[in-house]
Amino acid sequence: MSEKEQFKLYESLRMGDENAFKSLYGLFFDRINFEVCRTVRCQEQAMEVVHDTFLALWQSREEVGEIRNMEAY
Repeated sequence: MSEKEQFKLYESLRMGDENAFKSLYGLFFDRINFEVCRTVRCQEQAMEVVHDTFLALWQSREEVGEIRNMEAY
């Protein structure tokens, strides 16, 4: 996915678009889960952390500044 397409998803997310959220979740869940699992060394805990992170992202979507790189965020 191009940077421009990702930017559109982030903008849609800020506007409350659930499909944009689902797309971002699908795009980044595995990579983020891998990194968290590597840190906490427990798959169940990693999944909880990642789900909580995405929940926090959704809940604060209107307050999120311009995201350029989801992995860094």
